Amino acid sequence: CVALFNFSGANVTQRSSAVARSTIKISSTILIWIVELAMGWNTFSFAQLIGFIFVAFGTLVYNRIIILPAFETEESMPIMNKADGRRRQQQQQLQLLAAVTA
Repeated sequence: CVALFNFSGANVTQRSSAVARSTIKISSTILIWIVELAMGWNTFSFAQLIGFIFVAFGTLVYNRIIILPAFETEESMPIMNKADGRRRQQQQQLQLLAAVTA
């Protein structure tokens, strides 16, 4: 089961991105916890809930899904601009392809 999960995670990273893999991993963690609670294998704990929220929020900030302007540095700004430039370039290519095929 663990090998299948790791293989699936490697496939997601290869086909999509590490950000998508991290998001899926966080989602699987909460899903497993909910199943444990529903099946009676675990008892609800506010400490676990707060810990999960803390870890999930940290993962989202680290992967730059949530951007906190107060923690941005000048070094991280060009990375954002490069990503935005790539998105614009991809959008322009898609528009050109749509115009050619139309």
